[in-house]
Amino acid sequence: FDGVEDMAELSYLNEPSVLHNMRLRYNADLIHTYSGLFCVIVNPYKWITIYTQEMIDIYTGKRRNEVAPHVFAVADGAYRNLLQDKQNQSMLITGESGAGKTENTKKVIQYIATIAGRAGGGGELEQQIIQANPILESFGNAKTNRNNNSSRFGKFIEIQFNEGGLINGASIVSYLLEKSRVVWQAQNERSFHAFYQITKAATEEERSQWSIGKPENYGFINKSGCFDVGGIDDNEEYAATKEAMRVMNFSEEDISNVYRVVAGICHIGNIEFSAGRGESSAVTDSTHTAYAGSTLSIDQGKLEAGLCEPRIKAGGQMVKTSLNPTKAGHSQEALAKAIYGRLFLWIIKKINEVVARARRTHFIGVLD
Repeated sequence: FDGVEDMAELSYLNEPSVLHNMRLRYNADLIHTYSGLFCVIVNPYKWITIYTQEMIDIYTGKRRNEVAPHVFAVADGAYRNLLQDKQNQSMLITGESGAGKTENTKKVIQYIATIAGRAGGGGELEQQIIQANPILESFGNAKTNRNNNSSRFGKFIEIQFNEGGLINGASIVSYLLEKSRVVWQAQNERSFHAFYQITKAATEEERSQWSIGKPENYGFINKSGCFDVGGIDDNEEYAATKEAMRVMNFSEEDISNVYRVVAGICHIGNIEFSAGRGESSAVTDSTHTAYAGSTLSIDQGKLEAGLCEPRIKAGGQMVKTSLNPTKAGHSQEALAKAIYGRLFLWIIKKINEVVARARRTHFIGVLD
């Protein structure tokens, strides 16, 4: 009647009995419960040691009814089906913000990399697939009011296998990055983690190169009043992200250029406009366009002209137009969002160049 591992077996199957069953299990730290073909997982908001190597050993090769409900059991089922049926598998990980979608995606990849990877998941390729996550989280995750590490984009991870059932690659497809977060955040929320990593943790040499200061100095990220996140150390995350990039074969120049772009967006956010004659505008203080131009390696004059007097194509000709301060501000935000969106796609492309394989026999897809 209650506490069952598969809610399809409840004697009375209705909403109250389902919720009561899950609450009983949740209070006993049993966060995984089956509901027919689905595995329902409730975020415990604390660390439970149920994702260790010992747990992987317990679930490897077991039938679903032989072991307790677990995300590892679902991942193992997908892998066994792939081997037996010679058909591609896909796993959909869905839920509201803060439910734990991205954490469970990581657990699925951890499990499959361990049981289907060379050297028990300790090979270079398996480590690269796992290390893609810290990079994606730094540039695609942010603190929201519901979740301190919320993914602000969707992704489809394709884990590729050879004929022998061993991992031989992976590829990532990104969906709908929340670019508006680059220029605006709700009260007590943050922009993407990368902005706080460089403004808090950059070395003195990097600060000098990028003319970067503290997070409270930059208009795109200082209006929400939130710079810190409980449980996240931006200094440690900055070092971890750089190390993950090195594992992913990013050169030191690549790493520097990625953060140089982030710093340039910070400077773009500090550009202010004053009204000119009629519908025109001008940059109030050229200091920030100079910083942005220097950091992004673009001409300062062309940057100012592009923001205040962009050219549009009319017929077969390019015609210069004038924007008032409000419209120039919109242009400034659009530029920052476009640059960050392209940076994010470039990072994913770079990761795919390292881990993706043109030839693969089968794959397990994980949609987060």
